[in-house]
Amino acid sequence: MIEFGIIFLIIVVMLGAGFSLLHLSNNQPSSEPAVPSSTFAETQFTPTQMYLDHAGQHGIALNESTRTICVIHSSTRPPQLLQFTELAGSFILKNGTVIHSTLRTQPQEYAMLANTLQEQIGAVNAAEPPNARDNTNNQKVELCLVTLDQEHSIHRITFLDMETKEEGILFNKAMASTKHWHHLLSDLIQQANAVETQAEFSPSSQNQSQDSTMLVAR
Repeated sequence: MIEFGIIFLIIVVMLGAGFSLLHLSNNQPSSEPAVPSSTFAETQFTPTQMYLDHAGQHGIALNESTRTICVIHSSTRPPQLLQFTELAGSFILKNGTVIHSTLRTQPQEYAMLANTLQEQIGAVNAAEPPNARDNTNNQKVELCLVTLDQEHSIHRITFLDMETKEEGILFNKAMASTKHWHHLLSDLIQQANAVETQAEFSPSSQNQSQDSTMLVAR
């Protein structure tokens, strides 16, 4: 009888310990990261990389497999999807001054447009009224994306706009993030240039050029 009581007590203790462990495991947070949604902002776009400013109103996203860019403007304006061939230029601005740039070189009309828009960016910055930045430590770091869209050709994404020390921790972190996105966009711009160059020297393009020459000769 005593042995039966001991066995029964052991079973109760084991069941209680098992229940406690199960309860603790259910209450612990999952170590697996949250799975992102398959689409973004009611579009068929699926980002592989994305940046949003602190307010969550402006940003940029990229799908590296499809080479599609998504520009996020605000919560009231739908995002704008762009193919990599629509890119005309990418600029990094520090306190309104362009410090890094990548422009389209092919085709020629795109290169001319990119240069024109670069001049416009410089003109806009020069026309801005002076502020108190000269007397404070306010730093502003922006990525400027230029596209071939006639209505909305210039897009600015702010990575830093606050009073902080230049070359400080916050400044260097924002600049590194801006350079990362500038590098991604620059790579897409170079790919777009290569696509246009290949199309220019393709056999079909050369045949069309020969046909045009023959027509002129006639």
